Amino acid sequence: MRTKSLYMMWNFILPIFLFAKACFGETDCSENPFELCPYPQLFSMIPKTASEYSKICPDLPNYIKCLRKFQKTCNSMVFFDSDEEYESLHEFYSELCEEGSLFNTIVIENLKCLNETLDSSHCSDETQTLIHEFKSVETANEDDDSEHLPVDIACL
Repeated sequence: MRTKSLYMMWNFILPIFLFAKACFGETDCSENPFELCPYPQLFSMIPKTASEYSKICPDLPNYIKCLRKFQKTCNSMVFFDSDEEYESLHEFYSELCEEGSLFNTIVIENLKCLNETLDSSHCSDETQTLIHEFKSVETANEDDDSEHLPVDIACL
């Protein structure tokens, strides 16, 4: 009888401990933080609809929170120079995702415009052209100690 109650107790307690470890688990400092922390989709695309935006937006503050946890736990990489820097970035991303906030409203109301603007631009093509031009000038001047920048990127 006692063995049965002890067995039942462990069947109840063990899943709770496993759940707690999974939720509040330790950070593995040997892992790459950029693989450990899920990369937000909003860094690489703009959603077409408000519901899609609302669904993926919470990844932003969660990503910042994950990087901060890695930094605090492992002390091997610095993502945020100060607590204030982390707090302000986390607060900004949180406000972007908070339904009804000013930033959230502005983004959602302008999703169509943002998509049209970025879809029709040739920024990526222009950037690749400039990078190629810079690399070719850099290679040609490896033996030259003077600094030369292509005219197109001198203002950067």
